[in-house]
Amino acid sequence: MDVATIAVLIHISIEILVIMRVILRPHRQPASRLAWIVVVVTLPVLGILAYLLLGEVNDRWSKIMFPLLYLGMVLCFQGVLQRTTRQPARTWMFTLMLATVPSMVPWEYGFLSGQGDGPVSCFHTMTLLYLWSFLSELKRTEPDPAVLKTLPLVAGMSAGMTVFTKDEGIAFFLIDLIAFTMISLFYFRDRLLSMALTAVKFGLTTLLLITPWLLYRKHLPATTEMTYFSRMQITNLTEGVAALQWAVTHLLECMFLEAWRWGLQWWALLISLFAFPARAFRPQQLFLLLNLAGALTALIIAGMIAPTPVQEHIGGSSLRFLLQISGGAMLFIAGQWLDDSE
Repeated sequence: MDVATIAVLIHISIEILVIMRVILRPHRQPASRLAWIVVVVTLPVLGILAYLLLGEVNDRWSKIMFPLLYLGMVLCFQGVLQRTTRQPARTWMFTLMLATVPSMVPWEYGFLSGQGDGPVSCFHTMTLLYLWSFLSELKRTEPDPAVLKTLPLVAGMSAGMTVFTKDEGIAFFLIDLIAFTMISLFYFRDRLLSMALTAVKFGLTTLLLITPWLLYRKHLPATTEMTYFSRMQITNLTEGVAALQWAVTHLLECMFLEAWRWGLQWWALLISLFAFPARAFRPQQLFLLLNLAGALTALIIAGMIAPTPVQEHIGGSSLRFLLQISGGAMLFIAGQWLDDSE
């Protein structure tokens, strides 16, 4: 059985599982069940039908997905934030702040460029958004069980799509798991088993999506792409310490002095942190802080172990990497000013 056949079988199995979930989920109207089944069945073939109508396969049409991903990220940000905090006016304000980050759209690596960094930003933001919402829901007096069951699955799918898009998604996925585990140990020791099962649900969903791709890529021709994990050695880290000061200085300059790319986003993050320090230690907020700190640390370590000079490696990738985590930064800012107890 070849890889293509396995991929088709996995695709059909996922569709059947989703349809069964739609059918068996309680408290749903028959018309709603039918509508969701139609969407699940027809959505994957829309692209095929479009190409049949056009009479040719033109991959340029696929670039329409980039602005759609941007729109989807912004609308999901607004929807989840409003459902979690129930403050529509403030929610729309922070959604507008996310949508107008200068680097998001017109920049050379933004959503209109057709490169992979915009989609990574979208999927990674979605992962953080749903895990943040899960932790917020968990702290409620009467959390919604349906929400708690669904959010880790959706976050896992988003994490899987991040890995599919670029290899940075692997680092993000590991950081998500580590941060979630730390929050579980800090705040939810009385329900560690439940939190462990949630982490497993999140991780397995991601692995289920990316395993076929990881198996398939082993058969692809070798490229010059660097394998970071094989270079994680003490000698490489020691040799890279000398470049640490330059890397940190460069990142701080990019974040706080290049307002034409980021606006005042990173300044807003600092102001939000010091304006409400107690809120920063709520589980969902600390989760985001740990995630941002882990992502920046991973970038610096990648620069330290890279075979190229750190000025070339981090100097060329830091701006794209900051774009990928900017959604998480904006979510932290919003969470600081949106008090869910109001």
